[in-house]
Amino acid sequence: MTETETIAAQPSFTPQPPRSLRCLACEYDLRGQPRDGHCPECGLPVEPSATRDDAERAGGRAPLRLSGTSWLRAVGVACWVTVGFAVITCAEAYVIVTNFGERTGLNFVDVALSLAQLALMPIALWLFGTREPLESRRGGAARLVVRGLAVASIVLPFALAPLIDRAGRGGGTNVYGRVSIGFAVLAAVSTWIIVRRLAAAARRERRMMLARSASAFAWVAPIAWIVHAALNPSMPMDPHAEWLLNAHPLVGYAESIVSMGRLLTTKMRTDLALLPWLIEAAISLAGVVMFIAMARLFRAAARQSPRPAAASGREGEDGG
Repeated sequence: MTETETIAAQPSFTPQPPRSLRCLACEYDLRGQPRDGHCPECGLPVEPSATRDDAERAGGRAPLRLSGTSWLRAVGVACWVTVGFAVITCAEAYVIVTNFGERTGLNFVDVALSLAQLALMPIALWLFGTREPLESRRGGAARLVVRGLAVASIVLPFALAPLIDRAGRGGGTNVYGRVSIGFAVLAAVSTWIIVRRLAAAARRERRMMLARSASAFAWVAPIAWIVHAALNPSMPMDPHAEWLLNAHPLVGYAESIVSMGRLLTTKMRTDLALLPWLIEAAISLAGVVMFIAMARLFRAAARQSPRPAAASGREGEDGG
């Protein structure tokens, strides 16, 4: 009898392609590069990009400092520009409620503040729309919406000026109300998108208190602005004088911070008509404080973000 050997068939092995790894600064494909190497495109060390990739594949979010330095700086500057816009808006409100410069016939201070105000908000919105390297498609759609609203914030005031002027001559209060609601909706959408993205950034740095505060602002402030615009966007300044205001993106009715302070301290008014505006003043002030905290957060993250080897060398030479 002849014995035959039976050899079990070995399972076929199909090599898996190396996983995708992209540079966190320039998004160059780093597959095949050693972790202690550098990106061939921008010179950034591979290790930070690999660390970020490991964190995201594990189901988490990488720290904010493991992001592109240029994006971190752009968002940080946008936060400071927003604070500057709020300060200029308050300054303009002070000029208006105190009649500062009226004796000159033409209030150059008011004109200068208005022009600065018109320029700063589109700049802030445009910078908030800066693309973060390795950003998801959903984040890209939100970014395009924000930049579209930045363009709208420039075009709409000039496009609506003739309509508002005709309505003013004809006593069209309905037109004013509709315009106020439209601006409140635009402010609400841009604020909701931007502040929720800022809250996500704070969570990446484990700043949970700041993240929860930003999330609350992103939901409460836009709703308050739309409701206020729909009910009555006119601030009672005197028994026979009201000031029609429009909500601004990110800071809402920031004029109320100055106006309410003046009305309460100089005229000692306590009627219920001022209560909604006191709430708006508190919301705007809370927003300014939040954007200052976010600006400092992004500034710190930008300082800790990885730099290309050549740039680090130059900084070392300059410091030495």
